[in-house]
Amino acid sequence: MGLLSFQYRSKGHYATGYTEGFYNLSAGLQKSFLNDKLLVKVNATDILNKGREAIRLYTNGIDNMDRSKGNTRMIKVTFSYIFNKTKSRYKGEGAANDERERLL
Repeated sequence: MGLLSFQYRSKGHYATGYTEGFYNLSAGLQKSFLNDKLLVKVNATDILNKGREAIRLYTNGIDNMDRSKGNTRMIKVTFSYIFNKTKSRYKGEGAANDERERLL
């Protein structure tokens, strides 16, 4: 199973701020192995490293500009393993049914 995501914001005013726009491309992939006991996920965020956004806020006479150029890329790999994945062999009725009947 895979996922591809693209985000875009155009230049312009919104609320009390002004943005110079940005775009962001992200992708993810998920695959299971060993009868669904092992799950491997790979996620990549901001593949093109263009997800930075310059914002200018002007409120009550205070002008605030943020032009940070930090690295927004991230690659994350996750491994999940389920131990002792077996179906329940219990064939009887649970105590919850008796309690429910008693309360009715």
